[in-house]
Amino acid sequence: MRQDMRLNASRIIRDGYAYIQMPKSLLKAFDAVSSNFDKITLKQKENFSFPKETEGFLSFGN
Repeated sequence: MRQDMRLNASRIIRDGYAYIQMPKSLLKAFDAVSSNFDKITLKQKENFSFPKETEGFLSFGN
């Protein structure tokens, strides 16, 4: 783990970015969230819309 952190840190310093493998549990949770976006109603989106507080990524209510 420590060696991976050193390698990623050096890549960030050298290249400005690094690819870090997502743990399988996080990938599973991400897939569950993204696969359920279509189940969110328009009313729920409107109630959870804060366009002035986001950069526009997944901005609900629009």
